[in-house]
Amino acid sequence: MPKYKFVYTVSNGIYQMDVFTGLYIIAKNKKEALNAAERVDMIVSSNYDFQVSFEFIPKPHIDAKCINLINHRNCKPNIIKYQIQTNFKSSKRLMGFPVFSEDDFKNVSQKEFMDVLYNDYFTYMYNNKKHFAFESICYGILKV
Repeated sequence: MPKYKFVYTVSNGIYQMDVFTGLYIIAKNKKEALNAAERVDMIVSSNYDFQVSFEFIPKPHIDAKCINLINHRNCKPNIIKYQIQTNFKSSKRLMGFPVFSEDDFKNVSQKEFMDVLYNDYFTYMYNNKKHFAFESICYGILKV
């Protein structure tokens, strides 16, 4: 049976990343894997500490963790895609808010992502905080 990676898309403002959680789904086909992904999302939400944040100290970096709250094991998540939003004028609306698609984001390298993020948040981070979090906005699967 095919193996699928369980992935979260995380976002903060115009910055978005796809993060492989370190968890796999084995299913007969994509439809069954997507059904299983819904259950995996519920399990991760209640039994794991999944966090992705931009940290300023000791040097600017992205920290991702997915720790099982029962056995305290880290699933060792890794970032598989970095994106920066480029289109801010969406003609689509949902409940009065603009809706953006994959086409509204530009895929960038890790270095470019970090450089733009660092430049945009340097003053804020230097004066106020040591890190800020990215929020999970959706989950998905990728066939291995």
